[in-house]
Amino acid sequence: MKKDQIVVIGDIMLDRYIHGDCTRISPEAPVPVLQVKSTHATLGGAANVAKNLALLGAKVAMIGLIGPDESGDTVRQLLSEAGITPHCPAWIEKTTTKTRIVARNQQMIRIDTEVTASLEAPLEKELIDQIDWNRTSAIIVSDYAKGTCSPTILQLLMQKAKDNTTPVFVDPKGRDWSKYKGAFLIKPNTLELEEFLGTSNEQDMDNLMQKRILSDLAIPNLLWTRGSKGMTLVQARGQKHFPTKKVEVYDVSGAGDTTIAVLVHSYIQDHDLEKAIRYSNAAGTFVVTKANTYAIKAEELQEIIKGLDS
Repeated sequence: MKKDQIVVIGDIMLDRYIHGDCTRISPEAPVPVLQVKSTHATLGGAANVAKNLALLGAKVAMIGLIGPDESGDTVRQLLSEAGITPHCPAWIEKTTTKTRIVARNQQMIRIDTEVTASLEAPLEKELIDQIDWNRTSAIIVSDYAKGTCSPTILQLLMQKAKDNTTPVFVDPKGRDWSKYKGAFLIKPNTLELEEFLGTSNEQDMDNLMQKRILSDLAIPNLLWTRGSKGMTLVQARGQKHFPTKKVEVYDVSGAGDTTIAVLVHSYIQDHDLEKAIRYSNAAGTFVVTKANTYAIKAEELQEIIKGLDS
């Protein structure tokens, strides 16, 4: 059987948006009153990675946890509408939901509803058993520190991936990266990398990246995403920097999700990592110019690629 599916495993979120106008202050308290004009919901967190992949034309399976609530039902519906195969049991108390109140394109407040997942070992194994390794060409771990990407789950995942020679790409969170040991590539941003290494001194970081990530964690590829400075690929043989063009940033929500989705989708086409990084770097730059949590479309990526390769 052809390996034609990308599996995303991680913390599922639902992003809700309430849009309206603010033209007066409440008589009850010194706060603005929002006159609601529209509402909508979209996939967030790891589910946004899956959505980006689906819009690029990939076959995608989503593994993660939701709650037995309205937000969980909406997540299932949106995954189904996007053509994503869901393995999303309602094993936690509530679905992580981020509600953004927006007036005239300006975010006023964000309201978060969330719990941290905690599963018993048999259920953790059951999650990993949902992966069809005969079909899986790559795994994306999208960790938002909500509990789905526990050490036990990822240890099981990494061993299975090794047995099936399946590359694992990680978007990390937190200070404990030992659970990512053996991944093919890890993609931290600057804050995540500095938190893990315990320093912001670039000379110290260079040495620590080689020792603590490439050597100790046996991760051969570190892709450091640096915002307006672009990306840096760190390997045992050295570093290569990928600059990005300057743009007017509108909304950074979900930009990291787009970056890793394009990276993996491009990499599995011809296994050219540097080309995949160039494409993902440009795609991430593109989506920050868009409002809300934006998932890039296949035709948009093709236009970007034409511009890069011309």
